[in-house]
Amino acid sequence: MESTVHVEKTESVPDDAAVFHYDELSEGFKDQFPKLIGDTSVEESVCSASVLSNGDYVKFTDYYQVTCQ
Repeated sequence: MESTVHVEKTESVPDDAAVFHYDELSEGFKDQFPKLIGDTSVEESVCSASVLSNGDYVKFTDYYQVTCQ
């Protein structure tokens, strides 16, 4: 099932947010993540295969919020 994945750089992360380090991502999502940073949205089937849920954060030099639709 394909999802629209949006990755947005953020300056702050809520205290109760789930934050994953880049190294904790699944191999497929780890390969796609650097590409997603540069795009506003990409059609990829990455959320279902990753450990992430909609609204989680990833630490990759900076913090990024991941949303899936």
